[in-house]
Amino acid sequence: MGDGRSQTQFRNSLKNARDTFDILFDNGRIGWVDRNGQQPSLSTNFTRIHEEWRDRSDQELERFVLGLHAGMPVALDGKARSPEARTEGGEKVYVSLRRERVPKLREDALAIHGLDCMACGFNFGRAYGALGEGFIEVHHVVPIAEAGKTITDPATDLVVLCSNCHRMVHRKRSVCLSLNELKAHLRVRGSHS
Repeated sequence: MGDGRSQTQFRNSLKNARDTFDILFDNGRIGWVDRNGQQPSLSTNFTRIHEEWRDRSDQELERFVLGLHAGMPVALDGKARSPEARTEGGEKVYVSLRRERVPKLREDALAIHGLDCMACGFNFGRAYGALGEGFIEVHHVVPIAEAGKTITDPATDLVVLCSNCHRMVHRKRSVCLSLNELKAHLRVRGSHS
């Protein structure tokens, strides 16, 4: 979900937002209260959001949310933004925790599974000649971030996927499709091999 949150975390964020705005509506809900049982006032940002949306229809809000969910650039007025040039390429420093990888597991997975995508059959060597020879991505059946430190069997815990299929497996942040689930989508929509 948004910002890499789990479905539960995302649901809790929505609930927290609802509870924050409860003070503005006569709906029988109390929402957030402080230690003295008093409802706090809204922050400047929440007040601005409420002023922006209070007179809009449920349909407008729904279109806006669906646009965000679909990844479309949507302005606060609910209208799709036209593409425009933007500056990029600035430098940022990231500090993050990375999971340990064992290169030998990748080699073993390639020896076991070969170089054809296990979802669609695509082979980089056949498509790109020498440039693509030997290239394929290795995917953990259970994402390594979820599994944590674990013993990995390259025959059962790893699969080989082309770049497109690998991206589709991870398309939704909180859901990792299984190989069979991905294949089901390919049968419906056709493959790119």
